[in-house]
Amino acid sequence: MPLNLIYSLKQLLGFWDTPWATKGKIMEFFLCVIGMVMIVEGVPYFVFPAKMKFWVTKIMEIPETSLRRFGFSLMLLGLFLVYIGKR
Repeated sequence: MPLNLIYSLKQLLGFWDTPWATKGKIMEFFLCVIGMVMIVEGVPYFVFPAKMKFWVTKIMEIPETSLRRFGFSLMLLGLFLVYIGKR
């Protein structure tokens, strides 16, 4: 069942219709995306390290259920943005 779900998501996002969907290009694209995410995630820690320490301690005070809801909402928003970008 999980493979069917993955295949359905790939079809929904148009994964197979892209010109870069050849052997080796998929991993190259994936690594590029992961690298960009790491750059964006690392900027606040580099530019504002003291403020990031403050916000990390604040996040520790938020209940787990709220963090899970927020994380799930961000995942849905990300999936929606990928869908819109692939249309």
